Order: sequence, then structure tokens, then C-alpha cells
Amino acid sequence: MSRKNLCWVCSIVLWVISLLLLGFAIWGFIHSVGVISQAKATGQLSGSGAGFVIVNFYMTNSLVYFVYALLLAGLGLLLQRKDTAIKAVARVEDQEEIHATARKSDGDKERAEWFEEAKEPEGAMEPVGEE
Repeated sequence: MSRKNLCWVCSIVLWVISLLLLGFAIWGFIHSVGVISQAKATGQLSGSGAGFVIVNFYMTNSLVYFVYALLLAGLGLLLQRKDTAIKAVARVEDQEEIHATARKSDGDKERAEWFEEAKEPEGAMEPVGEE
């Protein structure tokens, strides 16, 4: 199996697991609504601290799985586009290398021109009086 096919297979597996977790999160949310409504009906949830208990119950039974589903779906998408991203990064690095080479050659040309201008004209340093 080629590397590209392996990336596709892994991303599909991550998406399937993500869908399973999303289904479990929805089921957990529906179950949580039933449990909380039953607890309110029986009088087990009353007072000022009930809000925290309700939010905590929703978070532990459904929100955590929803977040995991989002993370796995995102990882699947990243894995699928990994090859495209690597090619884009390589293209950017090649462009940076080309620009660096161009800057270096421009600097070499400028230095060479400066040295040519800085050269003294021939005969300028002849000793005086030794003719």
C-alpha cells in the first residue's frame, strides 16, 4: 500500500471513529435530558447549586465526547491534507532558497563593484623624489 493510500485510509478510520463518538455524544445528551428532568420531577435537584450539577452532568455525559469527535475529525482532515501541506511547505522553502541565492549574488555584485571603485589608480602611490 502506498503512503498516500495509507493517509487516506487512516483519515477515513479517524472520521468513522469521530462519527461514532458524535453519535454517542448525541445519545448521552438525550439521556442526560431525561435523567435531569426526572431528577427535577422527583425533587432531587433544587436550590442554587443545581445549575452547577446540571452543567457538570451535561459536560461529563455528552460534551466531552463531542469535543473528542471534533478533534478526531480535525486530525483526519489534517492527515488527509498532509501531503498537500508538505508540498506547499517545500515550495515555500524552494522560493526562500531562490530568493536567498539571488540576494547573495546581488550582494556579491555590489561588493565587487565597491572593490573596483576603491582600487587606487595605477601610479598613484609612486614615491616622490626617486626618479
